[in-house]
Amino acid sequence: MALVLTAPRNDTPRVPPQTRPVYREEALRHRSAPRTGRTRMPLVISGPSFLALWTLAAALLAGVVVLAALALKAAP
Repeated sequence: MALVLTAPRNDTPRVPPQTRPVYREEALRHRSAPRTGRTRMPLVISGPSFLALWTLAAALLAGVVVLAALALKAAP
């Protein structure tokens, strides 16, 4: 059994670019349809978790500073 590759037939008539619409009709209908389904969550952390993360970052930074000071003090 041999595999024969042929070019696809294009039976649709060619429309001059001046009269052809820029966007497909189904694409326009899809974009103009009301959005339904799940809403996308914003990429923002709010509330107590925001405060907790900043507190954790400050504690880590303070720990690094203390360790660096102790290491410099212990060095001869």
